[in-house]
Amino acid sequence: MGNPFRIVKLIAETVPLLSVPARTLSAQDGFDLMMDLVELGEIRLFDKVVTDASGTITSHRPGQQTKIIPVISGLPFLKARGENPGPNGSLGAVQQTYFSPTPNFAIVLYKLAKMLIDDWSATQVVYGGIGAGGNAAVTDCHSTGHCVDFYGANTKRGNFDVRQHWWMRPVYDSAGDIHPSEGNGWALDRWKNETNTYFRLAMSPEPQDAAPAEFFAAVYEFAHNETRAEAFDINPMDFSSGIKLRMGFIMHPDYPKKTTPGRQSHNDHIHFQLGNTR
Repeated sequence: MGNPFRIVKLIAETVPLLSVPARTLSAQDGFDLMMDLVELGEIRLFDKVVTDASGTITSHRPGQQTKIIPVISGLPFLKARGENPGPNGSLGAVQQTYFSPTPNFAIVLYKLAKMLIDDWSATQVVYGGIGAGGNAAVTDCHSTGHCVDFYGANTKRGNFDVRQHWWMRPVYDSAGDIHPSEGNGWALDRWKNETNTYFRLAMSPEPQDAAPAEFFAAVYEFAHNETRAEAFDINPMDFSSGIKLRMGFIMHPDYPKKTTPGRQSHNDHIHFQLGNTR
């Protein structure tokens, strides 16, 4: 960790930047903050840091994707299989040698890890699409390192999987009755062609849905506060209350559109991003 006075100075420098939403950071601020967190041991780089004679870092640059060891603040990030046909989208996730977000998105991942550790005592996160997409020929925010597919997490308050504990769950109305659009079976869209959707777990009368409702609402709140969420994405309080949703940049199993990009292509994850999709 080096000189303790340097460590104190680094902590003092990082606190103000960490207190503002990641989406508001400039490329330079995001890079400087990432490198401070590297020095503090919270983020580990895959490639060695190289500097020139003046001490300027030449091996990593603001705005450019950086290979990072997928263990952030001690929390392992495991890569989902992707095309996983089973009822658990996190099943078969594996540890990779690195993923490659932009420095600014590395800050999103760091803040996500801290939230999950501090609030949920998380022991593992399952992700997809950080520096790579499902189609190698397509260049989008996944391949360019400024978005993520969040599949779930293991925590000391329970293990949560988007497909198993959200997509597959029944849709209830505000009276606690099965919604008339209810489909059958996990492979079908339980909303059918409905566009007047809401966060289904908020309406569920079943005790097993209480903890997942709280957990996924917390992840939505994080994404809304830190990443791209404009007038399209309703605020976290309305989301967790089961108020009618609108189409926006945060995508999930209750997204108010069926086809791609919509809830069917997000039946096993929550998508959130910085900046443009392409």
